[in-house]
Amino acid sequence: MSYSDFTLKRVKEELNVNVIEDRDLFSYIQEIQISDYLLTEQNRGQNLRYPHIIAI
Repeated sequence: MSYSDFTLKRVKEELNVNVIEDRDLFSYIQEIQISDYLLTEQNRGQNLRYPHIIAI
C-alpha cells in the first residue's frame, strides 16, 4: 500500500490503532527560557537560508 493510500480511518481499522485525542499530553511540562545560543543559531540559520533578507 502506498503512502497516499493511508488515511487515519483506514489505519485505525486495518492496524487496530486507537487514537486518543482528548488528552493534553504536555500540559505538565514547564516552560523554559530559550538560551542565547539557540536564538543565535536560529538567526544564523535563517540568514544562511535567506541571505538577501536583513533582520531588523
